[in-house]
Amino acid sequence: MRFYNYALTILSLIVVQGIDAQITVDPAFPQQTETITVTYDASKGTGGLKDCNCDVYIHSGLITAESSNLSDWKFVRTVWGQDNPAWKMTRVAGSANLYKITIDIPRFYDFPVGTVVRKLAFVFRDATGGREGKAEGGGDIYYDIAPANAPFQVRIQSPTSNNTLLDVGSTLVVSATASEPVSKYEIFDNGQSIALVTGQNDLRQNVSVLAGSHQLRLVATSTGGDTSSARVSYFGLADLAAVALPAGIEPGYTSLAGGRSAYYLYAPGKRRAIVRLSTEGFEFRSGRQMAPLSNGLGFYLEMATPAGGNFAYQYIVDDAPAIADPFSELVLDPFNDRFITGVGFDNILTVPQEVGISTWIRPEVPFTWTNDAYDRPADKELVIYELLIRDFTSKHSYQSLIDSLAYFQRLGINAIELMPINEFENNESWGYNPSYHMALDKYYGPPEDLKAFVDAAHGIGIAVIVDVVFNHAFGQNPYVQLYAKETAAAADGAGPFFNRTARHPFNVGEDFNHESINTKRYVGRILRYMIEEFHIDGYRFDLSKGFTQVNYGGDVGAWGRYDASRIAILKAYQDSIRAVDPSSYVILEHFAENREERELTAAGMFVWGNMNNNYLEAAMGYAGNSLYGVTPQSRGFDNPRLVGYMESHDEERMLYKIFAFGNSGPGYSTKDYNIAHARAELASAFFYTTPGAKMLWQFGEFGYPISIDENGRTGNKPILWSLLEREANKRLFNVTASLIKLRRDYPTFVDGTSNLAEGLAAGPVKSLTIRHSEMDAVVVGNFDVTEKTVQATFPGGGTYYDYFKGGELATSAGTTDVTMSIALKPGEYRLYTDRKLPPPQGGYLGDVVGLGAGLPVGAAVGILGNPSSETLSLEVRGWDQPLQLRIYDAQGRISLSQNLRGGTTHVIATPGLAAGTYLATLSDEAGHSWSALWQRL
Repeated sequence: MRFYNYALTILSLIVVQGIDAQITVDPAFPQQTETITVTYDASKGTGGLKDCNCDVYIHSGLITAESSNLSDWKFVRTVWGQDNPAWKMTRVAGSANLYKITIDIPRFYDFPVGTVVRKLAFVFRDATGGREGKAEGGGDIYYDIAPANAPFQVRIQSPTSNNTLLDVGSTLVVSATASEPVSKYEIFDNGQSIALVTGQNDLRQNVSVLAGSHQLRLVATSTGGDTSSARVSYFGLADLAAVALPAGIEPGYTSLAGGRSAYYLYAPGKRRAIVRLSTEGFEFRSGRQMAPLSNGLGFYLEMATPAGGNFAYQYIVDDAPAIADPFSELVLDPFNDRFITGVGFDNILTVPQEVGISTWIRPEVPFTWTNDAYDRPADKELVIYELLIRDFTSKHSYQSLIDSLAYFQRLGINAIELMPINEFENNESWGYNPSYHMALDKYYGPPEDLKAFVDAAHGIGIAVIVDVVFNHAFGQNPYVQLYAKETAAAADGAGPFFNRTARHPFNVGEDFNHESINTKRYVGRILRYMIEEFHIDGYRFDLSKGFTQVNYGGDVGAWGRYDASRIAILKAYQDSIRAVDPSSYVILEHFAENREERELTAAGMFVWGNMNNNYLEAAMGYAGNSLYGVTPQSRGFDNPRLVGYMESHDEERMLYKIFAFGNSGPGYSTKDYNIAHARAELASAFFYTTPGAKMLWQFGEFGYPISIDENGRTGNKPILWSLLEREANKRLFNVTASLIKLRRDYPTFVDGTSNLAEGLAAGPVKSLTIRHSEMDAVVVGNFDVTEKTVQATFPGGGTYYDYFKGGELATSAGTTDVTMSIALKPGEYRLYTDRKLPPPQGGYLGDVVGLGAGLPVGAAVGILGNPSSETLSLEVRGWDQPLQLRIYDAQGRISLSQNLRGGTTHVIATPGLAAGTYLATLSDEAGHSWSALWQRL
C-alpha cells in the first residue's frame, strides 16, 4: 500500500536505498529531458528473473505531479506480456543477471509539454510476463527524476538495501555518487565519525563490520560548500551459541507467559536470521538476532511482546529479501490490503509498501464453540456443495455464507467445500496460486467469522471441507524465496522443499518435493492447525497426483500410472490429519490409474469422479453416453468413496452447454429455456439416485447459464440469484432438493443394490432398478430428442407410486420381478417407489413443454454470433408467421419487445441494453414458442 505523499517518498528514497536497489541509472541524477541508460540487476529485489537465461523486458511508466499515489502510473507505453523489441533489454556481456536499456525519456514516454515528471516506475518481466522482477517486498521499482533546479544531492549506491546482514569482522564497501563535484565525504556510524574522504567525486570506502545494529550516515560536501546526506543501515552478526528448542513450541509465533513471545523460524540449512518488528519501524535492533537451533532446523528467539499485542514482524534470512513467517496465521500485504472492504474485517494494520509482506500478530478475538457435538455425515451419505466465496454472493464473505445457511438447509446438502481460503497472491482469485498456506486470506473476512460459519454450519448438520493447494507454491511464498533454487546432494535436482524442475505435467509455480522431510513437516503442521483452530471437517487436496517424486516430465499418460511413493506420501498426510481428528474427510483430485485409486480409497480417502462430459452430453440430447462411471462399483471400489460430480469449478456448466450446443428433434429443442432446465432434472434423476458420495458446483441446483470461460477461466462471474424467480429454475431447484432429500431420508438410495452397469449403460434410455429391504425404487428416463419406450424391471410387482408426478403404476403382483414397457416423451423421466412418499418439494410436477408449445414441425431458429454487441441477429426458418420477440433481463423484466415476420434473418438493434445475460423468446399466435439465452457484450 502506497501511503506517503510525494515529499515523504522522496525522503525515503534518498535515506533508504532499498526501493530502487536493483537498478542503476546513468546519469545518476537524470532530468526529464535527458537520455538515460538503465541497468537492472535481476539477482536483486524479489529475484524473480534471477538466472532466468531469458529475454528481459521493461514495463514502465511515470509518476508525475498529477499522480495520486505511487500506484498511479502515467504515460505507460509498454504492454504486459507483449514481445516488443523496443522494450527489450540487452544482457551485459559476461553477466548472467545484468541487463541494460537506453531510454530517451521524452520520446519513450511521449508526455506533453508542461508535464512534471517526478519518478520513473519499473517492473521487469520475461517475454510472456510469467516471471517478473520487482523491488524487495514485491513492490514496483522507482527512480527519482531531478528537477532542473535541484539542489546538490548524494546517492548511496552500495550497500544496496537496509536488509544487509554481515558477519562481524567482514568488510562493507560503501560507494556513493553526487550530482555535483565533491570536496569531501564523511561517514558516521551511529552518530560517530568513522571516515573522512577527500579527492573522490565518486566515493568507494571500506568499513569494518561491527556487531549489532548500525546506521551509516554519509555527508557529502560539494566544492561550492553545499551539503547533502543519505543513510543506510546494516546489522553485524556475531556467532551465537546454538540453543535447544523448548518443549511444546511449534514453528511460527507463540505467545508465552509473562508478556513474552517466542519466534521459531523453521529454516534448515540457513546460516543466520534476525527479526524485525513494526513497532521498531522494521529496523535492525540489537537483541533481535535469532539463535541457531542445536538440531539444525532453524532459529529461535524469545523477547518481550510489543505493548498492545497488535504488531507485525518479518525475518531477514542470510542474503534473501525480507519474508513473513512461513507459518503465519495472518499476513499483511501492503499492495492488496487496501482493496479489502465490506467483509467485516476492520482495523487491518497498515505497513509501508517498501516493507513488503509481513506476519500480523492480531489481538485474539475470543470465540466460543457451541456445536462441537455434531455428528458428521457418513461417507456414503455425503452430498457436497462446492463453492467459491467470491462468486457466490456479492458480499464475498464468511458472514454471507452464514446468512445463506437457510438456503443450504432447504437444498438439503450436508457438506460445503470451500475453494481455497489460504493467503493467495492478489485478492480476487480461485486461490490456486498460494503464497502463505497457513494464513487465511483476509479478503473473505476475519478468522472469527470463519469459525462462526463452521460452528453455525455444524449446528444444522453441515460439514465444512476446505480445498488446500500443496502441489505447488507461488513466488511470494517464503520458502520459495529461501529455497526454490536450492538443490540437495541429489543429482536429480530435488531440493529441501522444491524440485528444481517439476516432476509432472501441468505444474504451475514451484513444485513441492513431497518426499522431503521439510515439506512433510510444513504440510503436516498446517493440516493439523486448520482442524484444531477452525474445527473444519476435512480437506480436498488439489492436484494430489502431483505429490510425486517420479519424474514424469511431460508424459501425461505415464503420470497417471500406479505410483507407490505417491501413495505413501498421501497416506502419511492422512495419518497427520487423523492424529488430531480420526474421522476427518480426505478428498483427492487424483485421476490416476484405477489400481492406485482403489488403494487410496481402501485406506480411507475419497477420490474425485469427473462425469461432466458424459452427463452434459446426455443432457444436451446426445444420448449415447454411459453414466455408469459415476458409481464406485464401476471402478471396483469396495466403499462409497468416489465423489461423483456432473459439474465442478473446473468443468463447463451444464445449462451453458445445453443452450450453446443442445440437440433438437421434431418439435423439440433442448435449447428451449424450460426444456433445457428439465434436461438438467433428467440428468439429476440419474445422478443423486446412484451410490457413492456426490458433489454439485454452486448454482447447478437451479441452472447456471454462464460459461466457465466468461471473463477468463478464473475471472469473476455474474451472481445470478435472480434466476430463482423463474419457474424453470425454481422447478430445477425443487427437483434437486427433493432428490437429495430422498438420499437423506431413505437408505434405498445410498445402500440399495442396483442394476448399475446395465441401467446406466450407453444408449438413449436408462432404467435403474434399486432394491432395498425398506423400499424398492425404479428410475427411468429418455435422454433422446424423440419419444422412446423403456423396458423397466419392478421388483416383486404390485403398485408403484410416481414420486414426481403423483400417479400410480399398477403391475401384476407377486414374488417375481415384473418388466413393464413405459413410453417416454423426449427428456421425460420417472421415479417410482413401492411405498407412497410425501410429495416432492414444491409439489407434484406437470409436463414440461417449451415456453409455449415448442416450434412447429420443420421450423428452426438460431442466434447468429452469440455473444454479440449492439445487435441481436436471429435466423428463422420454416416458421413463416407473425412473431413476437421479447428479450428478458436476468430479473425477468422485459427489456425489449418487437413484432417480426418469420422465414428470414432479422438484425435487431438493442440500444440501451447493458452487457449481460438475456433470455430471447419468439412466439406466434398459435402458442408455438422458442427461447434461448443471449450474451450481450
